Amino acid sequence: QDLADYIAKMCGEKDANHIIIDGEAIADDRDFDAFVGNAKKEVADTSKFTYHVFDFVCTTQPNLMLDTRLLILQSYFDANSTKLKRLKLVEHTELASWDDIQTLLDEALRKGEEGLVLKCAHDPYVFKRSISWCKVKKRETLDLSVIGVEPGTGKYAGMMGALIVDYNGTSVKVGSGYTDIQRKE
Repeated sequence: QDLADYIAKMCGEKDANHIIIDGEAIADDRDFDAFVGNAKKEVADTSKFTYHVFDFVCTTQPNLMLDTRLLILQSYFDANSTKLKRLKLVEHTELASWDDIQTLLDEALRKGEEGLVLKCAHDPYVFKRSISWCKVKKRETLDLSVIGVEPGTGKYAGMMGALIVDYNGTSVKVGSGYTDIQRKE
């Protein structure tokens, strides 16, 4: 809440409800399955997770450019660095060429990261990937909306058989790659 209040003040807003902080909660041990299981609890234990802040949007000022948004975030994190335990600003790097992107991507992959998100410094916040905001990965993946669950049969009776996702208006079943524990959950 303190971060949202700070951003609102820096944007000249009286109400922090106009601020959406974009980020991702990451388990300290990076165990995604444990994170999902914990998040499903009515009262989740947040002591082992850190919220990594990427960006923010002020809904009343949607044209605020990325470079300005990052200056606001950096000023907050610089002023509060000693008291922030479970909040981290994701490092942003200015890249000038495809070679710079490739070098940073290789470094991210060595650290176990999925890839990079590239954003144009002089563009407003967008709520979808676009020409000014795209993911760069070494392997092809898709982010699809889950629209249903198909019950399992046979060995998987009483468990999830497959997720049903929307791919360009077509329902597609995705049923491989899940452990029995994930299927039960």
